[in-house]
Amino acid sequence: MLRLSLQDLAIRVKICKLGGIEETLGDALDAPSAKNIRRAIDALIDLIFLHPTSVNRGLVDSKWLSYYNIIQSKSVYRAHETTATDSFAIALLCGDVRCDMYSGVLILDGNRGRFAVPDWKSMLVIKVLRMRLRELLTRSFKQPGKLPTAQQEKWFDVWQRLFSQDLNQDKSSSTVNVGYA
Repeated sequence: MLRLSLQDLAIRVKICKLGGIEETLGDALDAPSAKNIRRAIDALIDLIFLHPTSVNRGLVDSKWLSYYNIIQSKSVYRAHETTATDSFAIALLCGDVRCDMYSGVLILDGNRGRFAVPDWKSMLVIKVLRMRLRELLTRSFKQPGKLPTAQQEKWFDVWQRLFSQDLNQDKSSSTVNVGYA
């Protein structure tokens, strides 16, 4: 019996979750029957693996990877030039996010990723910061020569402080923790 839906299982592997197909199937299946394994493998036809020479191949600390390109060799897709990515960066900058205030969960691209947020205030901060960063990036892409407005520079400054090492060292300021749901 599958603990994950086949679609969730395929998405976990497609977004380069670390680990091979055996580990992913081992985590997803309760009792390995031939029918369940075959069904799961059929759902995972578009697998993306890390290249064998990748420095992130054995990395287990990070659950998310970004990649520069994917190359097909024979029937296998391999991600090249991968970088470990923080879950907060994924929640803040990637995809379309639906904020479920009642349950305290950010849902990325339908159900591709789910992030638990500790309280409604943190969720509101993430939601507003995402909106402001999207406005800033949209303006900079559409009008590359124009300088950002004073308000946009303030939001950019907040974003830089969130991702700088100074914030992690400064215990007097509050941080936003994003975990997996």
